[in-house]
Amino acid sequence: MAKRIVSMFGKDTLDVIESNIEKLAEVTGIGAGRIGKIKKAWQDQKEIRAVMIFLQTHGVSSGYAAKIFKQYGNAAIKIVQENPYRLAMDIFGIGFITADKIAEKIGFAKDSLVRAEAGVLYVLNQLADQGHVYYPEQPPD
Repeated sequence: MAKRIVSMFGKDTLDVIESNIEKLAEVTGIGAGRIGKIKKAWQDQKEIRAVMIFLQTHGVSSGYAAKIFKQYGNAAIKIVQENPYRLAMDIFGIGFITADKIAEKIGFAKDSLVRAEAGVLYVLNQLADQGHVYYPEQPPD
């Protein structure tokens, strides 16, 4: 069925589904019931598409984008725009370095307070993972 739709509408297929879905009735074998199902599925996937497009335009892989959407749902774009470093705290597999790359692509300054806070937490977590329970203000020589 997908081949028939694309065969009929070509590069305009997604535009037809988005803005003039009734035109799908012109495709052999697609009736009102099937159009209704396609319309519902398209609407259900609209939010995830928006999140995926936003994240991928900022260098996030589709695998990470799926994890981010799963964690935050429809609020993903807002959360990432406000504080991309939350990704390192909230999502397994995304660390400070990955979150920092995303933050840079979104436009966070290297000297932003949010970045500094996340960096300190990153370093402290690295030290804790090495077994440290404290770390001197001035490391030993």
